[in-house]
Amino acid sequence: MRASDIIVTKGGPGSIAEAVISGLPILISGFLPHEEGNVSFVVEGGMGSYCKDPEALRRHLSLWLSSPIELADMARASHRAGRPRASLDIARDILDILESHTACSGPECDTEAGRP
Repeated sequence: MRASDIIVTKGGPGSIAEAVISGLPILISGFLPHEEGNVSFVVEGGMGSYCKDPEALRRHLSLWLSSPIELADMARASHRAGRPRASLDIARDILDILESHTACSGPECDTEAGRP
C-alpha cells in the first residue's frame, strides 16, 4: 500500500486499517452488512467515498486523480485516523493488567484465591 496513491477496496476493517496507517484515500466499492460502520467511518471522516456502481467508481477515481489538493486532503485525514502502534499499545495494556493482578503470597492475601 505504501507504493499506492489510492486504495479501492471492500469495506473490510483490515483493509481500512492498513489504508489509514498508510495514509491512503479510500474508495469503497462494496461492503458486507456488518461493515456498514466502516463505510461511515471513512466517508464521515473525510478519508474517502463509497461507490457501489462501477461507473460512479470510475468517475470518482478520475476526479480524485485530477484534483491533487482533494486527494492530499483525504490522505491527511486518513493518516490522522491511523493508529500504527495500536497492536503494541494493546499488548502493553494487557501486560500492565497482568502485572497488576499477579499472585499474592503475603499474609494479607486470601490464600485460596492467591489474591489480596
